[in-house]
Amino acid sequence: MRIYHWPADHPPEGRRLVAVGGFDGLHLGHRRVAAELCRRAREQGLQSCLVTFEPLPAQVFASVPPHNRRLTTYAERLRLLQHFCLDEVCILDFTQERLQRLTARQFLQQVLRDVLGAAGLCGSHSHRMGSDRVAWRDLTAMATELGMEAIVVEPVRVRGEQPSSTHIRQLVWAGEMSKANKMLGRDYAVTGVSVPGQGRGRTLGFPTANLEVPPEKLLPTEGVYAGWATGEVLGDGPLEVPGVGPAWPAAMNVGTCPTIKGEANVTLEVHVIGWDGTTYGHELTVGVTERLRGEQCFEDVESLRSQIAVDVARARLLGIRRYAGKRAFTHEAPPDG
Repeated sequence: MRIYHWPADHPPEGRRLVAVGGFDGLHLGHRRVAAELCRRAREQGLQSCLVTFEPLPAQVFASVPPHNRRLTTYAERLRLLQHFCLDEVCILDFTQERLQRLTARQFLQQVLRDVLGAAGLCGSHSHRMGSDRVAWRDLTAMATELGMEAIVVEPVRVRGEQPSSTHIRQLVWAGEMSKANKMLGRDYAVTGVSVPGQGRGRTLGFPTANLEVPPEKLLPTEGVYAGWATGEVLGDGPLEVPGVGPAWPAAMNVGTCPTIKGEANVTLEVHVIGWDGTTYGHELTVGVTERLRGEQCFEDVESLRSQIAVDVARARLLGIRRYAGKRAFTHEAPPDG
């Protein structure tokens, strides 16, 4: 898969079939569009090219969370795209006001046809384009007038709902991870670098990695979550997460840790269950599977310690039930129940 940036890079010569969008989260709907794009491009002897933006339009035009935050950072999105069938990814520099101001017709003609040599484009009925937010039916007519084919892709339905980045952001923001993950087709994941904290978790018997997360990344609402963790420093864990590989069960806290810290800054702290060592300076990826409870302020440290033990046991059991293969039981026997 070739990746190039426009206008800094000049796209290679060739004819393309394209799909255009922010593709934040690369959810099930995005994946269907990409799969159809690749299939049609192969049939027509064209290059399959996904055209996206950096930064995302939502970051530019939205002013408040969750809509000005990202489901996938730039690096996360590129990592996920490596598993797609695409020949090319063209990343448009959306800091340029002239690009932001283009109408749908101008974008079709000046960027897709004239710069990329697009013979056609794939998209869903719900897709809109340009500063004038032109709907798909009118885009089809415009494309035809410009000598381009418009291929509609039937939408994915998850329990009657069509996945969208906007809706998934709202679900993650509310901590409704099960619904968000169904629309993503995988667990919502956060990647960050482990940085030194105050060591409070270790004194409680549950050491945590404090992840420094890019400010544009959307974190779930405050609370305690079950999930998994992976990273080179951790080695192979007992779980087998589809599309990820070996991982460790994890319990994580998103919030301010009010019992001990009493601070206002929201942090992400991850306890990797069954692993012990130092993660400082290393990159970890955590998958957020399920919300266990909201963040609480306890009367004393012992009450907090007791509740953390319960949270960790639940997170471990959920991880084993969801992702354990035969490998999972070579590290530690699962708890009763």
